[in-house]
Amino acid sequence: MEIWFDRKAFLGRGGYGHVLKGKYGGREVAVKRVELRFFNEKEEKALLALHHPNVVKLLHCDSDEDFRMYVLELCDASLDQLFLESNDPKKYDGPIPGYIQVFLQLALGLEHIHSKQLIHRDIKPQNVLISKTSSSQRNEVTIKWADFGLSKHVDEHGFHSWSTSGVRGTRTWYAPEVLKRILTPKEAKEVKGSVKSDVFAQGLVFGFLFLKGQHVYGLNENEIRDNVIEKKPINMKKIDGELLEIYEHNLLQKMLEDEPGKRMTSTEVVQQLKSIEKKAIKVLIELGIDKDAKTNAGSSALDLSRFDPSELLGSSKSASVYRGKYNSKDCAVKRVEREKVKECEEKVMENLKGHPNIVELLYCETEGEFVHYVLELCVASLEKLFLKPDDPKRYKGPPMPHDLHIFHQLALGAGQDAEITIKWADFGLSREVNKGGSFSTNGGVVGTEGWEAPEILRSRYDENQKPREKMLQNDPDQRITSTEVVEKLKSINENEQSTGQLPIPSNQLLKSEKAKTIGNHGRNIHTLCRYTSDSTLIDQIQRCIQEKQDLTEKDAFGWNGLHLVCRYNSGKYLIDALKILIESGIDVNVPTDGGWNALHLLCRYNSSEKLIDAMTFLIGKEINVKAKAEFGWNALHCLCSNNSITSSLNETMQLLIVSGIEVNATRNNGWNALHILCRYRSSQSLMDKIQVLVHYGIDVKTTNTRGCNALHYLCSYNSSTSLIHALQRLIKLGIDVNAKDKYGSNALSCLCQNSSSSNLAGAIQCLITNGIDVNAKDSDGYVALHYLRKLNSRKASQHLQDAIQITEDATTAQLDGQNED
Repeated sequence: MEIWFDRKAFLGRGGYGHVLKGKYGGREVAVKRVELRFFNEKEEKALLALHHPNVVKLLHCDSDEDFRMYVLELCDASLDQLFLESNDPKKYDGPIPGYIQVFLQLALGLEHIHSKQLIHRDIKPQNVLISKTSSSQRNEVTIKWADFGLSKHVDEHGFHSWSTSGVRGTRTWYAPEVLKRILTPKEAKEVKGSVKSDVFAQGLVFGFLFLKGQHVYGLNENEIRDNVIEKKPINMKKIDGELLEIYEHNLLQKMLEDEPGKRMTSTEVVQQLKSIEKKAIKVLIELGIDKDAKTNAGSSALDLSRFDPSELLGSSKSASVYRGKYNSKDCAVKRVEREKVKECEEKVMENLKGHPNIVELLYCETEGEFVHYVLELCVASLEKLFLKPDDPKRYKGPPMPHDLHIFHQLALGAGQDAEITIKWADFGLSREVNKGGSFSTNGGVVGTEGWEAPEILRSRYDENQKPREKMLQNDPDQRITSTEVVEKLKSINENEQSTGQLPIPSNQLLKSEKAKTIGNHGRNIHTLCRYTSDSTLIDQIQRCIQEKQDLTEKDAFGWNGLHLVCRYNSGKYLIDALKILIESGIDVNVPTDGGWNALHLLCRYNSSEKLIDAMTFLIGKEINVKAKAEFGWNALHCLCSNNSITSSLNETMQLLIVSGIEVNATRNNGWNALHILCRYRSSQSLMDKIQVLVHYGIDVKTTNTRGCNALHYLCSYNSSTSLIHALQRLIKLGIDVNAKDKYGSNALSCLCQNSSSSNLAGAIQCLITNGIDVNAKDSDGYVALHYLRKLNSRKASQHLQDAIQITEDATTAQLDGQNED
C-alpha cells in the first residue's frame, strides 16, 4: 500500500522530522518524514515494541531515496492546544475526559513504556495527544504519548548512561538531575540517568493541566530552570488546596521530588491514581465543594469532570441528571449506565433537533461505564409551578405565559420569541409508530403511574396476567413450560426494576392517586428523603415503615435516609422526619462512606431557622459531636464553612462548643475553625463570629500546614466593610502580622493580590500602621506593590490608585528608615 501525504497539511515538528497529514490503506493518518541522515533506528524499535492504547500506534514504516517515513495513527490535537486563545484556529474545543482519567491514561502509558525498558526523554504537553473516536454523537477520548525520537533503552533497574552527545529533550520540561547534568557536568558525571526523569516531567504535565496551561515552576526558560534547581515550584500555590487533597495530598509533590531516589515510580503513580479514581465521585459529593469557587489560576475542584455530582437535578433507576458545563456554558448532563442505554432516546432526540419546544441534545459521549447526554439546561419542570410558596424548589422565575399559550407551545411549537419557552424532555421511553400512530407492545409497556391512558394501564395488567392464564390452560399443549414461566417472570421483574412500578390489580386501574403511593417515591426511602420536604413527608415515611422497608439501608455511597434528610431538607417537617427515622432504627452515629454523620451534613448544608432545633435534637440523641469525617472535618468546621447561615451562626457555634466539640480541633491540613471562618465568611457580622471563637479559647496565632494564619485567609477572601475591624481585632489578639506562608506571602501580599474593593486602601493602612513589612518579598520575588500595579493595569480604579499611593509612601518611608539605620 502506498503512503500519501499532503505537504500543505503540516501537523508538527519533532525528533528531526516533520509530521504531515496523509492517508494509508484508505484511512487518514499522520506521516512523520525524517531525512535519512537523521534516521533514528531507536525510535523505530521503540515504537515497534510498544502496543498500548495510551501510546500512539506505529502502523507502517517505509523509505524513499531521501526520507524514512513513519505512518502513525492520526490524533485530533495535542494537550497544549487546550489552552490556546479562544480565537486561535488551532485551539482544541472538543471533549476531554475528567482530569483523573487524563492522568490515569498518561500514567498507564508511561508505565508501559518503562516496562519495555525504555525512557521517553521528551515528555511535555506537545507530546501528549488527544484521540477522539466517534460513533454517531458519542465520543470516546483517549490520551496518548507520542514522539519517541529521543527515547533510549535502560537497564533492568531503569538506569541509562549519558550519551556523548549530551542531554536531549526540551529544556523547560527537564527533571532536576538532567539540568544538573547540563549546569555542573563534572559533578554529575558519575550519576546515571533514570526513568524517574520521565516521572518528574509527567508531574509537570499534570501541573500544567491543573494550572490551565501554566508551568509549575515559572513563566520562561530561565525562571523555570532556576526554580527547578532551587526546588521552588512557585505556581504550586495557585492550585486549589481542596483539589490537591482529593488527589490524596502530595501526589504531585511526590512526582516532583528533587531526589530521583525519593521520587515515585511510574507504577506507583498508576496505583495511587487508581485508588483516587475509585473515591473521587464520593469525595466530591460528600465534601460539598463549591463548584463556582475558583483559584487564582481559574481552576476548580470540579474540573475533575464536566458535571457537578453535588448538583443532582433528577434521577431514575437507570440514570441521573446533574448540572454541568459544556464548552463553558451551563447544561444538564444525563448520566446513564452503558448497559442500560436506550439507543432510541439518542435517535429520537437527533431527529427532533432544532425544534424550539424540545429540549436539545447538544452532545453525547462515553466515559468509562457511563454514557453522558449533554442537554440544554432549563429553569424548572412544570410541576414546580404549584409547590408551596415556601418550598425552595418552587419556580420563582419570570411570569409564565397564559395557560393557553403554554398549551399552544406544547401542541404546535409556537412562542419561539417568547421570554419563556415550554419544552418536552426525557425521551428514554420513546418508540417509533406507524403511519396510523400505532406501535407494538411486544416489548412490554412502560411509563409513569398516574399519567397513563386507560389502554396502557390495561395493557400492562394484561401483560402481567398472561403467565398465570397460560399456566392454567386446560389443553396441555397450550400450557407454558416451567422454563417459559421463569423467563416471563424475569421479564416482568426487569420492567418493574427499570421503571420503579408494581403490577397493578385490575380493580385499581383507574385509581391514579392510589397508584402514586406505590410508585418510586413510596418504595425508595433514599428518593423520598432526598426529594420530599412538604407535608406528605411524614406520611410517606410511615408508609415505608408499614411496608416493612429497611430504613437503615445505605446507597452506593453509604448514605441512609437520615443523611439525606439532613443534607437536603430545610423545611418545617425536618425535626419530625429526624425523629421518626431515628425511632425506626437508624443509628444516629452511623457515618457515610466518607465518614460524614448527620450532624456534619446538617451543619454544612442547612441554613434554615430549624437548624439549631435540629442540631439540639441530634445532640439530645447522643450523636458524637466530636466525630471527624474525611480530611478531618468536624461539625464546627462544617458550620463555619456554611456561608448561607445568617442569623443563627453564633448560637449554633456555641451549641457545638458547650456540647463538647474541641474548639481548636484542626483538619488534616491544619485548618482550625477560625481559618475556615475567615475563608468563607465576609458578612458585616464576621466580628461577632470571631468573638465567639475567641471567647471559647480559639488559638488565634496558629498556622496550618501551608503556613497560613487567619490573617492570610481574611486578606485573601474578604472585601466587605467588616474587613478592617476584623484585622484590627486579630492583630490586637496577638496574631503575627508579618507571618509568611510557605510561599513567602504575608497578609499584605495576599490582600494586594486578591482585592480591589473600596475597603482596600483602609485595610492596607491598617496593616501598615500595625507594622507589616511593606517591602517583604514572596517566593516569586515580588512585593505587595507589584500585585497592586498588576491589578491596576488590568482594570484601573480609584480604589486601586489610592491603595498604590498609600503603599508607595509606606515603601519609601520604610526604605528611608532602613538607610538611616
